[in-house]
Amino acid sequence: MKNLPDDELFEQLGSRLRNYQEAPDELVWKNIATATQSKTKDGVAWIDHTALGIALASLLFLVTLQPAALQSEQKAIAKDMNRITPEVNANFNKSERNNNNTESQTINSKTPSDHQRPQAIAKSNSTSASDEGHQSQAPLFSDDATKESVSANETQLVANDSRHDEPILATEAKATDSTQQISKVASDSLAKATDEPTILPKKKKRGMNFYFALSPSMNYRQVTPLQNDNVVVTQVVNEGVFSAQRFGIAFETGWQLPISSSFEIYIGLSYYHQNQTLLYRFNRGDGNDIVTTDNPMAFKINVSEHGQKVNYQMNNIGLQTGFLYQLKAGPLTQKIGAGLWYQHGLHQKSQGDTYNNAQSGYLAYQILYRNEYAFSNQLKMYVQPNFTQSFYTTESLNEPFQLKPYSVGLSLGLIYTWQRK
Repeated sequence: MKNLPDDELFEQLGSRLRNYQEAPDELVWKNIATATQSKTKDGVAWIDHTALGIALASLLFLVTLQPAALQSEQKAIAKDMNRITPEVNANFNKSERNNNNTESQTINSKTPSDHQRPQAIAKSNSTSASDEGHQSQAPLFSDDATKESVSANETQLVANDSRHDEPILATEAKATDSTQQISKVASDSLAKATDEPTILPKKKKRGMNFYFALSPSMNYRQVTPLQNDNVVVTQVVNEGVFSAQRFGIAFETGWQLPISSSFEIYIGLSYYHQNQTLLYRFNRGDGNDIVTTDNPMAFKINVSEHGQKVNYQMNNIGLQTGFLYQLKAGPLTQKIGAGLWYQHGLHQKSQGDTYNNAQSGYLAYQILYRNEYAFSNQLKMYVQPNFTQSFYTTESLNEPFQLKPYSVGLSLGLIYTWQRK
């Protein structure tokens, strides 16, 4: 901290008092004796010196405390302003540097320079020497001289304090102006941010997914003999599990609509074709022969067994719908699903056929598992094993049994995503 005028004054007074030496003469002792005669006067003088010392100490404390308090306040303001915007912080730092430079220049202008201090000290010493000459001729500790000295010191201290307060007041005024300027810049920045339109991220539109699939399958039948006829079905000839007689193929197309990140529904059309020939054996009750024997109590029945073929050809068109649930996302997406489909026949029966496909209808459920691979955002391929079971049929079949077909298939398809603008 720089030396203030008060500090220099105290240093000069202390130096003069430390170096002061003078042998008192007889008049001094007489003045001392006269001064000590009145206890009331001594008490008053002691109180005056004590009050002067306290006042000087308090003034020194206040002078020292004010710059520190002002600096702490400026640091607190700088800390708060750092929370605003980079532009405000830059303005504040610039203002603070200007204030510091102004304060330094003001204090330097009010404080005596180094080359002036020796002259002031020399002048003070000469004044002290002249005062010593006068004091040798007048009483040193007279009451009037003491009061005049105290009054002069107080006047000098008040003047010095006024000179010292001028840069502090100027700094406080500039700090206030800087705070107002920062508040204005912050308000302008906030108003500008408020006026600017808020740009929200565009919501991603979901596209429509169209699928095309080819589904080969192996077809089987559940045979239920009729109970109210005179025919007993003894055997249905089954082809091999992977026989070509069981082969069927379907073409499917439709669209899928995502309803969430994991669920989607599908709806589409299908065309199914198969060409099978069924073979079965049966016995008729009215075609049996009864053979008698020599024993009248015994007889023999010769059962006649017949065979029959059924042309079980289908050309069906249908409607299907269902849902898919995503199990795992990634380049290879895994899904499970279930759905319903209804198909109606188109093929007219030939002469002699017992099955009329054009008058038959089938309602079935389907369970599937799908693996999708994405070539791009718009094109995917999938492989889908599925199981289909008919649970309600309206077949036109003139045979001693009813059929409910079921199949196991594998669909190979493509999905094209059409992005809506």
